[in-house]
Amino acid sequence: MKMSFSLCLLLLSPLAYCAEDERSRSSVTIPIKEYLEMKEKVEAPPIKSVEEAVLRGSFGKSLEIQFSGASSGKQDKREISEYSDGFALSNCSGDAVLDREGNRVLLVPLSKRFRLNCRVNVPNWNSVEIRLSNVLFFRSEVSGAQAIVDSKGNGDRKIVLVPKTQELRAPAATVTAVGRYQLTALPDEIRFKYDWLLNNPSRYVRDYEISWKNTEVVQEIKTNDTYDEKPGRLIIKLRPGDNQISASGKFSGVQFVPLVPSEQQYLLIESHPLLQLNITTAARRISVSEAGIGPQFANAQVYLFGSGNSFQWKTRKLDLIESLGYSVQNGSYRYYVPQSGQSIVEASFTIENQGTPEIPMEIPGTPTYVEVNRRAEPLYKDPQGRLLVRLPAGRHDVLIQYRGTQNHRGLMTYVGSSLAKPATVLSNVGLDLLMPEKWKLIFGMGLLQPQSDFSFYLFLWALVGGGAAFVFFKMLSFAVQKRIALACIFACAVVLQPAILPWGLGIAVVLVAIHIRKSLVSWIRHRPKLAVTCGSVLGVLVLLIVWNFSNRRLMEKSDWGLTSNIAQSYLGKSQDGPSSKRFQALSDGIAPMAGGLDLEVASNSDTGRSTAYTGVPARIPIPASARVITFSQEFVDRAGSVNAHALFVSTGFLKAIFYTLITVLALILFRNRSLLRQWIQKPV
Repeated sequence: MKMSFSLCLLLLSPLAYCAEDERSRSSVTIPIKEYLEMKEKVEAPPIKSVEEAVLRGSFGKSLEIQFSGASSGKQDKREISEYSDGFALSNCSGDAVLDREGNRVLLVPLSKRFRLNCRVNVPNWNSVEIRLSNVLFFRSEVSGAQAIVDSKGNGDRKIVLVPKTQELRAPAATVTAVGRYQLTALPDEIRFKYDWLLNNPSRYVRDYEISWKNTEVVQEIKTNDTYDEKPGRLIIKLRPGDNQISASGKFSGVQFVPLVPSEQQYLLIESHPLLQLNITTAARRISVSEAGIGPQFANAQVYLFGSGNSFQWKTRKLDLIESLGYSVQNGSYRYYVPQSGQSIVEASFTIENQGTPEIPMEIPGTPTYVEVNRRAEPLYKDPQGRLLVRLPAGRHDVLIQYRGTQNHRGLMTYVGSSLAKPATVLSNVGLDLLMPEKWKLIFGMGLLQPQSDFSFYLFLWALVGGGAAFVFFKMLSFAVQKRIALACIFACAVVLQPAILPWGLGIAVVLVAIHIRKSLVSWIRHRPKLAVTCGSVLGVLVLLIVWNFSNRRLMEKSDWGLTSNIAQSYLGKSQDGPSSKRFQALSDGIAPMAGGLDLEVASNSDTGRSTAYTGVPARIPIPASARVITFSQEFVDRAGSVNAHALFVSTGFLKAIFYTLITVLALILFRNRSLLRQWIQKPV
């Protein structure tokens, strides 16, 4: 038997060792400080709530105060009052203790539900003032005194005990009042807001009555005082000192009488811009800044009222004259005429918007781009197909780009169009007419101003050249018809190529000098000094004429090629470096990317259906190498229009005409060369 018991112990000992080893592996040893920190994190945060403070006793004899509340979590201190010589607590008993830190009195709960009773030591019963903090509710059960409670926004309370018998001993004191009344007349109703500042000079709470003498419908009353609403009146319990009361609601009458007896009352009356008030009163009118009332409308009027003043008015609704809610301070246009394709127009406006949400504009073409304050916007339209520009209130820079309806091709083209314009007056309007360098402007009219590459002085020089040619060919004994034809041909050649004038005059002078060589030599021999002087003057004049027509041409220098490579302008000198597709659209004159005035494009290649255009389009660039002709006008009336008319011709075509005229002139001279030979061989 002993042997079997020993065998059992021997067999069970390894199992006991394994169990002990398992327990050791499941536990960890840490310092006590770390354990307390971990425990504090896991536990719920401490909460201390002082739910009620009750002041009991008999005024003038003894007072006690009772604090009650709840606590959870770790014991912590809670501030309940401010220490002062006029309010000292002693002989406390209950489930909490008091502590003091500086001028703060702190409460430390000892149980989850606590109650603490303390005696209040009052050194001076004439002035009993108690300050409580962090107390949810206060109640006074003091006999022989009235508690005046002044609650602060941060949870503090100031409690003053005033003996009830003092009301009988105190002299009668009048409550002073300052009233501020605001009446706002709207198209459908009249709203009022009343503010009173009432001063109670007594040391006790007094009842003050405000009667609703007018047809007020009171909707809201704001005050920190206790009040009671009775039919047609309001009874307020005024605390000692200043008391603020506000009332607001609807006003349904047409006359006003002050509600409190005071000589310092202000009435501000104002109306909506659609209304006009005809006021009748004996009260004195003062400025708005003197009343301390914030008006809502600019037509506000303020009156100083006394107790016996009254106020009446009549309301009249005004009819509005039709007007626009926006103005255009300046506008500028850029009208680009390509050598082949549709024109591109950019209209820029500075708009001062006063509240018009959408500005419709008639576009004489296909809109392609809208920009507001340098930001691209989607293209919108109204049911009439007009472009809608959406603008918030304020000052905005608007740019609209669209394609014209005319196609420009060939050696000559005409532009005649009314440009896009808002339905209002335009001030400081400018128009830039842009065209390729290989075009010449025969005549242009923009903003009632004419322009041309062929100036008046050019035609004057052509007339001089034609007259000189007529005289020269008369000296050659040409027939009258031939002289007139040759003079007209030479004048037209001067118009087309002004540089030919000095060369033609120089050749004519040389031929005349050869013809009169004998007389010229004789004259030089007899008058050498005068001959030198005349020769110098003549040489200077010739040099001036050659310099003027060779380096400062009356027509701008241009390339006389028959064709213009718009692709080189776009790909080499464009403003924004457009893609080849956009260039192809411009040069070939195809429809723009927006797809027409309905501004609809395919939404998705997968669905294959068409929806309203909601994306932001790209701006078509205008070549930077284009020539610019500027027009300006200070004022365009609302009913007026901004027009652009111009006739262009290719410089290659003009050059061909010039060479044709020179050829005809040379042929006529060649056929009549015998007359020229005879004239030269007969010196004078």
